[in-house]
Amino acid sequence: GLPLILLYRLPGMIPVGLAAGLLLLWNGQQAAKRDPTWFAPWLQIGRARFDLGQIEQAAQAYVKALSLAERPELHYELAECYIKLGRTDDALNQCAAALALDGTVVAAYVLLALILMDRGDNAQAEEVLRTALRRKPDAAWPRFELGNMLFSQGKNNEALAQYDAILRNGHPFA
Repeated sequence: GLPLILLYRLPGMIPVGLAAGLLLLWNGQQAAKRDPTWFAPWLQIGRARFDLGQIEQAAQAYVKALSLAERPELHYELAECYIKLGRTDDALNQCAAALALDGTVVAAYVLLALILMDRGDNAQAEEVLRTALRRKPDAAWPRFELGNMLFSQGKNNEALAQYDAILRNGHPFA
């Protein structure tokens, strides 16, 4: 394997984030060579390429992983790629596919709601976030986005109630 020294930032060396991304990519590629029918190396390759800013290649890795296993996180992460590539309709479809497999994937609800908000469909976005909270009442991310949406609509008391719920649940980023 690669020496661990690559994970440290030394003068003249590549940054830690880049080194870690390259190491993850290399490990994923090696695992994919050993077993090209297993989805996990392709997921790792997709994540590494995404982190390295290689979005089109990340999307290709997620598509390959999805051809091997139908998993909600693969659809969600492919949706993230599509957002970065400006393919919002494809991102919406991937969010829907993730939620069809697992209706508790909070990240897919939030991404779907953010796309809808960007398109000006705040009523539908609010319903998506409320659905996420019905499925996972303690989830902070959809509650935070719902609070932001309500605040932007001048519904300050409702927004504060959402933020307060996050604080009461003791979420680490609160």
